[in-house]
Amino acid sequence: MRSAADEALKSVVVPDLRVRGFKGSYPNFFRDRGGHIDLLTFQFRSSGHSYVCEISFVDQDKSNVAIYKDTEPKKLRTNQTRIRLRLGSSPDRGVNDHWFCVETVDAVKAAHEVVALIESQGEPWWFEHQRRAAIKS
Repeated sequence: MRSAADEALKSVVVPDLRVRGFKGSYPNFFRDRGGHIDLLTFQFRSSGHSYVCEISFVDQDKSNVAIYKDTEPKKLRTNQTRIRLRLGSSPDRGVNDHWFCVETVDAVKAAHEVVALIESQGEPWWFEHQRRAAIKS
């Protein structure tokens, strides 16, 4: 299960992230947009049957970074930040957790769902946080 998920994410999602300007290596990615850093990471359950795709950001003054503020941008991880989102969750409806289960769904289909959620949920979320940070400056 885990190997099929890894292969699907690397062949479907990683090329999409590259087109979007993300750097890094699987499972951790970052994109620098003028000092505002977008973060994305994949985290697997120990069983390997499911994973989350978590996104976050680092604003220019690093106010969203909770630990290791002196870490260089390319080494920052979502778990170092205060505000983050799991793609597929709906915080406005009280659902803060979403797992992609490759035990019950084809790994490639799940990877395509991740790409769709990056576009529909991730990009607007990152943009809004970048906009808010720019207003504060």
